[in-house]
Amino acid sequence: MKNNIIKIIVLFLIFALMTTSCMKNEENVNSKDEITIVASLFPQYDFAKTIAGDRAKVLLLTPPGVDTHSFEPSPGDIINIENSDVFIYTGKYMEPWAETLLASTESTKLLTVDVSKGVELDKEHHEHDEEADHGHHHEYDPHIWTNPVFAKKMVQNITDALVEVDPVGKDIYIENSNKLIEEIEKINQGFIKAVSEGQRKDIFFGSRFALHYLVKEYGLHAHSVFNSCSEETEPSVASMTEIVEAVKSQSIPVIFYQELEEPKVALTIAEETGAEPLLFHSAHNVSKDDFNNGISWVKLMEDNIENLKKALN
Repeated sequence: MKNNIIKIIVLFLIFALMTTSCMKNEENVNSKDEITIVASLFPQYDFAKTIAGDRAKVLLLTPPGVDTHSFEPSPGDIINIENSDVFIYTGKYMEPWAETLLASTESTKLLTVDVSKGVELDKEHHEHDEEADHGHHHEYDPHIWTNPVFAKKMVQNITDALVEVDPVGKDIYIENSNKLIEEIEKINQGFIKAVSEGQRKDIFFGSRFALHYLVKEYGLHAHSVFNSCSEETEPSVASMTEIVEAVKSQSIPVIFYQELEEPKVALTIAEETGAEPLLFHSAHNVSKDDFNNGISWVKLMEDNIENLKKALN
């Protein structure tokens, strides 16, 4: 009887040790020190956060509500980048300061991700250069995230980087990435449907314009009082007159304006023409309230699709 009790105790201990070992192995597979990701702009911040889930701490470098084109990183921002595992940026044409920073960094663990890799950039086109030759211009248009097709490439570039820096989380990253790409494809199809069912191809902006890749993708024609992301605060008389006359003569129902800027020009055009002023969000950045409420690139584009439908009908 005593021997049987001893055998039972031994078997119990062996079982307990085996269970503990299995649990530890499972913990080793599922646990990983949280990686840190710094993203220069909101779109890649949002994509990285969605892909990484709870396996990473994701920081947005450009504060919510700040104009991305005038942003320069502070010493604290530079320290955050150098201490991170992954730094995601749009490329040298959007963040020229990044090239200098990355060339001088002494970090041996930092993985840098240029999300424009694999995307063919177009040279920026300026219709009124003679009127606004001191605006904010890029040699090549960097606003790739406005095109859902390019956004999917950005997601893939970010996913590849996260798998490289944290291979243990590969399955999680790929699963989240695939779900996000499906959502972006729905946005793509939403734009295609809105344009195909629309009665016109011309859209008008009473603000800066950063949607070249989007309008090109869907065969639209955009007209703006400003050149791309010009720093001009007032449009030229010629460009203003041209837009107002076109909106009137074509009975254009909507005049768009861009986020994070005073829409006074669009409102003036609306008063002159009867067009409805509506937001078309380029997703450069978001307001503090939107950021705190967890707004996503997908939601911004869903809203854009609804406003575009009004503009095309």
